[in-house]
Amino acid sequence: MIQDGRSPPRQEKFTEMLKYTFCPTITWWRFCVIISIVEIICYIITVLVSVVNDGGLDTKVFLGPVTGSWLITTFEKNPSEMKENFQIWRYVTPVFLHAGFSHILMNVLTCFIWGMILEGMVGFLHTAMIYVASA
Repeated sequence: MIQDGRSPPRQEKFTEMLKYTFCPTITWWRFCVIISIVEIICYIITVLVSVVNDGGLDTKVFLGPVTGSWLITTFEKNPSEMKENFQIWRYVTPVFLHAGFSHILMNVLTCFIWGMILEGMVGFLHTAMIYVASA
């Protein structure tokens, strides 16, 4: 009902307001959800490998893997290795490496906010192609 020319306030919970404002189309089968889960799993694996193989985490980054660890050096973007040794996996794998907890947190939040908007406009396949091309 409209009173005094104003519409009534919305009747929703705070968490519902956040969902409808930032991620109105979030479901399990969206590209941004799938890629965020994959990134988080890869981050956890990277941290565990750093703890087991390298004896701990990087002291300069909060929950960050050791920079020179085997996993990082094998999958990071290294143009000379890509060109001279034809290590083509290095074109895609750097997307899944993260320097620390704040890095993965910001990437996932950015993917949820901007990626959901993009995915709503161009669809699952085009969002995936843009994501891989930007790697």
